[in-house]
Amino acid sequence: VNYCVCCYHGTEMLQPDNTTLLSQFVADNGTVLPKRLTKLCSKHQRAVASTIKQARALNFMPFHSKLHPKLRFTSVTPEAASESTDAQRKSAAYGGSRDGSDSTPGDRA
Repeated sequence: VNYCVCCYHGTEMLQPDNTTLLSQFVADNGTVLPKRLTKLCSKHQRAVASTIKQARALNFMPFHSKLHPKLRFTSVTPEAASESTDAQRKSAAYGGSRDGSDSTPGDRA
């Protein structure tokens, strides 16, 4: 293919939760492939790179490796992902245990 796929097909599918599409632009070691290999124009190469960074920040894609093929289809919405990470942060901040009995800082003796 010698043309920009995003210019031809559009960028509607370029979303952080579309890990199937984004994983095509990531190398095995987790780096974003350069423009000469992806055959994207400059505008869409920057858009793909920023979308990959958003997907990594939302925990849809790993930072240091390519996403496993079985995990490329996600059904998690960004809202649900942010809610779960907020709950995990609160649990970790208050010293939550694995058995589900979270304690608050005032409960410690």
